[in-house]
Amino acid sequence: MATFLTEYLAGNATLEDIDDYIEIWHTDPVGDGIELYNFLGLTWNEYAAWVMNSNVLKDICESHRK
Repeated sequence: MATFLTEYLAGNATLEDIDDYIEIWHTDPVGDGIELYNFLGLTWNEYAAWVMNSNVLKDICESHRK
């Protein structure tokens, strides 16, 4: 399964879709044994920044375009 970040950068996911990816991680066996931040395609620091301030998600994602 592609990560949220990969799908976002490909134009196949919106920022709001991150909630769907989190739900999949919680309920689908595909998420077993994978840390949530890895499942989303984020680094630990990116994930921590997003948890502290959800408004930075767009900036985090867009920084991967460069």
